[in-house]
Amino acid sequence: MSLKVSTLRSGSEWSCVGYAAATLLAFFSGFSAAASDFYDTGDRVEAIELVDQHGETGTVDRATRVVLLVRDRFASEILKEAFDEIEASALAARNVAYITDLSGTPLMAKNLFVIPGMRLKEYSILLDSEPVKTGRYPSKGGQVTLLFLEDLEIKRITYATAGSKVAELLELDRPGAGSFAERE
Repeated sequence: MSLKVSTLRSGSEWSCVGYAAATLLAFFSGFSAAASDFYDTGDRVEAIELVDQHGETGTVDRATRVVLLVRDRFASEILKEAFDEIEASALAARNVAYITDLSGTPLMAKNLFVIPGMRLKEYSILLDSEPVKTGRYPSKGGQVTLLFLEDLEIKRITYATAGSKVAELLELDRPGAGSFAERE
């Protein structure tokens, strides 16, 4: 009887371990499938709506020509440099959607500092607090992602590490703008 109980117990433990292993395997398989499911050149992005820092609704739609995506503070600084001394209407005139992923920002910091700081900018910055809508947009840490679109189809993906490169790619006229290091 003792043997049966220990065998049953051992089998039960193996069931739990097997179940846990299967759950982890399924989780990581799903995670790696999702991680490799980023948009690529030739893919068609879905039209989305997001709210900007002023509470206005903005879109990525058929008229959008370029999506700028930042997922961290370093990339945000690159765009701050790129947009120094440009007209507030320059992005809208070029059908550019600027999206920032705030999912990693603590709620208190987001509400007390980040979004109020963004409100000082006249151009629209679309906010994605839970990157469900932009989760498939590719990105690289510390870089700005530029998705060049035509009728929601990605024609080119570029990553920028300098504001001057973003300004050049968007053909922004920045009178007297030197490099970020020269201005400090």
